[in-house]
Amino acid sequence: MNHDDLACISCGSSLRIYDDRLECKGCSSQFPLLYEIPLFGNKLEIEQWTQYHIDPKNAELIAGGAYITEEPSKHNEYYSRYIPDQARIVLDAGGGDGNTTSHWAENHPEAKIYVMDLSLHGLKKVLRRELPNMFPICSAADQRFPFPSNYFDVVSTIFMVEHLTADALSRFYREAYRVLKPGGLLIVGSDTRFYDSIVHPVERFVRNGKYTKNDPTHINLMTPNECESGIRSEGYQLEGRSIHWVAGRHSLARALYKLLPRGFAEAAFSTMYVISARK
Repeated sequence: MNHDDLACISCGSSLRIYDDRLECKGCSSQFPLLYEIPLFGNKLEIEQWTQYHIDPKNAELIAGGAYITEEPSKHNEYYSRYIPDQARIVLDAGGGDGNTTSHWAENHPEAKIYVMDLSLHGLKKVLRRELPNMFPICSAADQRFPFPSNYFDVVSTIFMVEHLTADALSRFYREAYRVLKPGGLLIVGSDTRFYDSIVHPVERFVRNGKYTKNDPTHINLMTPNECESGIRSEGYQLEGRSIHWVAGRHSLARALYKLLPRGFAEAAFSTMYVISARK
């Protein structure tokens, strides 16, 4: 495991590496190592989000129960398209078991990918992928990241922003801005409020024959436009947007959405989006 590039979340200084901990060279703060994973997060929050991923009651709310198993979930190849091939250092923030970046990591062995999450259950599965260029880091998305400034080519966060309050999300954007290199790329993907409250429960009912409540940790679902506004307010330059729509594969539906006012169409018919922006 490579810990040489990490930095203290208290003062930003570099860290000394011991067998069971990391120690700040500046302020002497100490951060334990567990399963070779450095722990920068609050103990209570780590326990909370680790339990979130292993609680059977959440099985149908978290990727149909895929995260509850001990084995890493399948590569999600879709999100690899948003990470430039020339990127060499990538942060997967709120990355769970790394399934949205593992396909890219496998195909770019010369690059480094740090998967940052508070769930030890997910991060241990990053290690089980046995990809030598993927490194799990246990840390919160709304505190100082354990990395130096101007370090990453890309910060990617897929299905994480909806778990953060508005204030916490602003802190995340500011930290992502700090650790990105000048011109670095921020990638944000999430479900929309419409999908989470209407489409997803219907899908689960069709699949299981019973109604399942929505994930209570989804406290900040947004339309694509709302997400873009938050990113822009933190100083980023918007670069691209990809939106999924109800029945969006059908040409008639796509034509209809183009005729409707954009804000209304996104609020009423979009299901998921990916926004990209530059520092």
